[in-house]
Amino acid sequence: MQAGGTDPAGAFVGASEASREVRRRIRAFASVAAPVLVTGATGTGKDVVARALHAAGPRAAAPFVPVNCAALPEALLEGELFGAARGAYTGADRDRDGLIVAAAGGTLFLDEVGELPPAGQAKLLRFLDAGAVRPLGSVRERRVETRVVTATNRDLAAEARTGGFREDLLFRLDVLRIHVPPLCERPDDLVALARHFAARLAGDAGTIHLTPEALRDLGRRRWPGNARELAAALARAVVEQGSTLRRLREAEDGASPAGGHADPTARLAAMLVRHRGDLHAVASQLGVSVRTVQRRLVRSGLRAAAYRPATDAVSARRG
Repeated sequence: MQAGGTDPAGAFVGASEASREVRRRIRAFASVAAPVLVTGATGTGKDVVARALHAAGPRAAAPFVPVNCAALPEALLEGELFGAARGAYTGADRDRDGLIVAAAGGTLFLDEVGELPPAGQAKLLRFLDAGAVRPLGSVRERRVETRVVTATNRDLAAEARTGGFREDLLFRLDVLRIHVPPLCERPDDLVALARHFAARLAGDAGTIHLTPEALRDLGRRRWPGNARELAAALARAVVEQGSTLRRLREAEDGASPAGGHADPTARLAAMLVRHRGDLHAVASQLGVSVRTVQRRLVRSGLRAAAYRPATDAVSARRG
């Protein structure tokens, strides 16, 4: 429990028995130094579980370092994770710590760990066995103590049997496990999650109201993208309908407003402020294409360049 009596496990929102079990495991594992493997489909909230594990334990004041293994090019993987010594490669004019050292004393979260290439798997296994890292181009090892949490949407046990993932590494990672079921298996969570995301979207601007029709729409869809898809659908609905959500429709390129009385322009402007005029970030939050956002800007009379930092002259010209 954090100061003030808040429960970090509560960050994983849901009313179902499955969600209560996830929160129970977060609380049970938070103070344990052993590695935790978080499994579940894309968009179920595995990153939320990892952050809650960190926040609920004795390492909460230390760094939480998330790493998306799928986004690390294989050529850069070793240097990014383990660091590099001066002269290890062209342009390495000084010693550089890697992300594992950055997580010292705290939590290293390796998301999509199943995407690690064989060489990366071998290096990670050595770190877990020895508790030390050897930077690229260095002959010296450096001891690092950090809690390792990993996540995957793949069946690593099946891949280990076919040689796609190192079995010895899986044994080291899969000491404690938290499985996050998809939303289609926990429909009791839909309303609680929708209200949570709506409150987050509203922020300090007021309240977003979900009508009975919008709540019925929750149960009519299977949400294959899970909580991430639900969050995007709500963000899109807020832009299109304002503060009273009457329907939660499927994503449609160029969809038009659906009957809200609040000003959707103000909601779109708020997203531009939050993302500093970055249309890609706004489109990602809404779950639509950048072209759709651009069309809505034209209809609303808004210019993305007006929300970008004044020093970003090049970006401003593109807006």
